[in-house]
Amino acid sequence: MLPVAAIVILHGCATAEASRMPVTVSPYYNSDPLTINVGEMSDKLKSENPADLIRLASSINANDLNVPTEALYVLAIRLFDLNEKIPAAYWFYNAQFRTRVLNGLKAQDPDLFGDGMGDGAGEKLAAYNAFSELAGKYFNEELSRNPDGWIEIINLVQKDMTNLDIRGFVNDFPRIADKIVSEHPEVVQKVSEGLNVLKEVLQENMDEIVRQSRNLR
Repeated sequence: MLPVAAIVILHGCATAEASRMPVTVSPYYNSDPLTINVGEMSDKLKSENPADLIRLASSINANDLNVPTEALYVLAIRLFDLNEKIPAAYWFYNAQFRTRVLNGLKAQDPDLFGDGMGDGAGEKLAAYNAFSELAGKYFNEELSRNPDGWIEIINLVQKDMTNLDIRGFVNDFPRIADKIVSEHPEVVQKVSEGLNVLKEVLQENMDEIVRQSRNLR
């Protein structure tokens, strides 16, 4: 795996003066006033020093499912706020990959996220989908200006998440872990195949994407 630190070194050009992405997903994140509630990383994610967030990002392994998905979404948003757009996009699509796996599990077995499973599983997944939708438009607009970079990020996320152990979601959804184990091994592969389709679309429509991104400026 290419270390995230390497991405930061190659592309980092941050400034603490950048404005915040206007996103609120209760109870995890509010951009104004800045409020973060994602566990032990919360205080570090409030830093306005880009170097602090770069160090935090470089300390995380892509497949470390001890880091909650909501924390990865907030890490991505905060990096984006401080103009670290490339590493921000990497962690956003990493978190979105996990979210799509969970959505795939729900589509195949709706009872996984029913009220009977407890632990607020449905509410947590709804929050992940909100992060994906609300922040996604900013990442997609930014990366439309750099389609080649977009494809590189997708390739990297795809590579890093190939061996995602869906049992690791025990940390986010403890009551559904036993039901997930070994029952839905095909879900990760389907999400990865979806990213292949996105790459094909980007490659086939590169000129139009670049043209549209220029009109956005």
